[in-house]
Amino acid sequence: MSAGRSSADTATLDAALAEAAAEAMAGPCAVSDGTPVVVACSGGGDSVGLVALMSLLAERWPLAAVVFVDHGLREVSAERRAAEAAARRAAAPFQVARVVLSQAGNLQAAAREARYAALERAAPAAAVIATAHSQTDQAETVLQRLLRGAGLRGLGGIRWRDGRVVRPLLGVSRARLRALGLPYAEDPTNATGAYQRNRLRHGVLPLLVAENPSAEAALALAAEQAQRELSLVDALIDALGPADPDLTGVDPELAAVWVRWRLEREGQGAAVSGAAARLLAQRLASGVPRAAVTLNDRLRGVAMAGHLRLEVAEDPRKVLVAPAPGTYRRSCWVVDIDAPGPPGAPDPAGASPSTSSDTVWFDASSLVWPLRLRLPSVATGRRWEFRDGTGAPLSPTEPPGGGAASNEPNHLRVRTRREFVPESTDRVT
Repeated sequence: MSAGRSSADTATLDAALAEAAAEAMAGPCAVSDGTPVVVACSGGGDSVGLVALMSLLAERWPLAAVVFVDHGLREVSAERRAAEAAARRAAAPFQVARVVLSQAGNLQAAAREARYAALERAAPAAAVIATAHSQTDQAETVLQRLLRGAGLRGLGGIRWRDGRVVRPLLGVSRARLRALGLPYAEDPTNATGAYQRNRLRHGVLPLLVAENPSAEAALALAAEQAQRELSLVDALIDALGPADPDLTGVDPELAAVWVRWRLEREGQGAAVSGAAARLLAQRLASGVPRAAVTLNDRLRGVAMAGHLRLEVAEDPRKVLVAPAPGTYRRSCWVVDIDAPGPPGAPDPAGASPSTSSDTVWFDASSLVWPLRLRLPSVATGRRWEFRDGTGAPLSPTEPPGGGAASNEPNHLRVRTRREFVPESTDRVT
């Protein structure tokens, strides 16, 4: 798809948008001159525009690579060609990163996590990763979070920078980016109502723009103001200290605000229900000597005479530690971990062809044992999680040879299957 580049004002628009991107890179994105940039490009209009704009800024921020992530969920050849063409126009190296996703749980969240993990692997250590989130994306995000009843931290929306990830186009609308007229390929799911963001994009946001032509900018401004006010709140609380004030006798509603602030500050806010946070706040306000509240399957809050302590609450029944390849059992799950032999070699014990199983592959070249596998949860929708001995999350790779057995030493296969058996021991073989 292309809007065409026939306008005489194209060069002027390119320069104006490149200047806006440069101001963002040097300002809120805080990227020093000379830092290499890896651009994430989906082949869509926004990311294709980002590639073009960053190529104009290559003297200040060298364009190290353009990376296209294939999630393996549908046919993406058109988007891949558009991303590759964008890289070619920018004279930048082009890479394709393929990821494998579990079909259980929140697929969108799994895709997002896998995408950022793939970009982190593709980017050189000294580089930043630029994504094409626009002012329109910010407006849509604020609307989504308003509907969820988000607090100040949630209404801050998308940040200009998160670690190595920078978003230099947050101040630029999608319409301005599409006005560049560059050829791109649209994700066909964007035109459907399958996801809430699409419904807001096509149904709600146009109504707001009809009411106020600057609605997108206004919503983005609200996010920016929320971020600034939150920074002030964080700074004031840090300056007041201590980090665990005595909340005995405090109004439980105010104590609940404090609990939520602590959880969100430590990245746990979205994973804790409001009911659990309020219960913990009541325990704090009552001043009980000690009361523990389970917040989720990984965290519990402990109220100790009005003081809050957060503790890791890892249920050992939900974690399998595998010190080496083999077959393991935990709860109703059996897990086969092996480095498959050459074609024709016998399958590992217990992996019956009639048994329904899921298989993922990992790059074993730099793997640190033992593996730690967190079991999925039907109640929370949590998927299988894999970490190595350092605690670092592991992202699945493509299977060698299309999933057939392989004699390549750098591949590790993990196969999981449900078997309702009475044994409780971990190691089977």
